[in-house]
Amino acid sequence: MYLFHQYRETEKKYPKLKHRIYFSKQKFTKKVEERELITEKNPDGHLMYWSKLDDLQFCPRLNCWRGEKPHPIHNTDVAWDEIGNDLPPDGWNDNPDYVRQMFSHCRKRGNRIYANAQKYEMTDVHFRRQVDRCWKVAKLFGSRDIDVTRPDPRFVFVIQIIREFDPADMENESDERNLNELQLGFPRFNFYTKKDVEVYDTHFELPPMTSRWMKEEIWSCIEGDNCQDPKHRHKVVHVKV
Repeated sequence: MYLFHQYRETEKKYPKLKHRIYFSKQKFTKKVEERELITEKNPDGHLMYWSKLDDLQFCPRLNCWRGEKPHPIHNTDVAWDEIGNDLPPDGWNDNPDYVRQMFSHCRKRGNRIYANAQKYEMTDVHFRRQVDRCWKVAKLFGSRDIDVTRPDPRFVFVIQIIREFDPADMENESDERNLNELQLGFPRFNFYTKKDVEVYDTHFELPPMTSRWMKEEIWSCIEGDNCQDPKHRHKVVHVKV
């Protein structure tokens, strides 16, 4: 919400500037979408959605000042929820080149990536090597999780502790002793109520990761069903694309 406010303030002060967009994997509520989602009826919005890794290959703008020809994503704030699901640490060799280039060319193309993960070590090494700033956010105390099988808490709130670390130090995240010693500066604390999180569609679940680098091909013998050799019949193989 801070970024949406920042966009509008910049546009008000410098009306001739090109508009920045927020490219999110996390769904917002209808109220936020009515104001910020970019559509033909609302071209002055700032919000667009992506769901697949392929969506990050090209600029998503409906009418981009760089023309209609496909070109790399640029001047965009990419919100990447649960980045470890899309770029796991054991899949680095399968990542397409445009993803690696997106990380290494962030400043050149005017992009910023805001990503979160359950564990820093659960993310791809190419992403981790490009991280500029890193925070660990944890619940200090607050109301219990809302569960349909239990009565709602009388008051929904949480106090978070936010600690900043050097990204290189987060490589040892599993060892809490290191993190307690290596945090940068003093921790911050945030207080949230239910109203603060209602900007998101909390019922929305991220789809499971699907591999785009594999496809299925079925090979069959030229003799078809008449072939007597079981090794020739309907081979199913997976190949990289």
